[in-house]
Amino acid sequence: MNEALKTVIRAFQADVQRGLALFRQHTGSDDLLSWRSRRLPLSGHLDAEHQHHYSFHGIGVRLRLAPDLHIDWDFGSDGRMDGFDHWRLQQFIEERPELQLVLPLSSLRSVFDAAERDGSIAKYDNLYCIAGEEPTGNA
Repeated sequence: MNEALKTVIRAFQADVQRGLALFRQHTGSDDLLSWRSRRLPLSGHLDAEHQHHYSFHGIGVRLRLAPDLHIDWDFGSDGRMDGFDHWRLQQFIEERPELQLVLPLSSLRSVFDAAERDGSIAKYDNLYCIAGEEPTGNA
C-alpha cells in the first residue's frame, strides 16, 4: 500500500478513536447505535465547553473535534468503526494541511483507486478497510 495513503488512513482512524473516547467519556457507553432508540440525542455536545459537537446521521456521525476540525464516519457491520471511503478521507484531508503535505488532494483519488485495485484496501458494506486487519473501534 502507498505509505502516504496509509498515513492518512491511520490519522483518520485515530481521530475516530478520539471521537469514540469522547462519546465513552460523555455517555459512559460505547453503544453509539443507541441513538436510534432515542437513548442518545440526535445531536449535542460532548463536553461542558461545547467544543465537541456531534450530529448523528443515517448510519454514522459527524463530530466537531475542535473549532475547525471535523470527522465523519459510518458504522459498519457489527458496529465496526474503522471504515473509510474516498469521500471521507477527502473531507478529512481538506481540513488538515499537514496531511496534504503527505498526500496532496490532487493525488488522493488515483492512490485510493490503486490501493483498491491492488487489494491493499478491501470493501466491506459501503466502506473500506485496510486488507487483512481486524476491526477496531467496535461500538
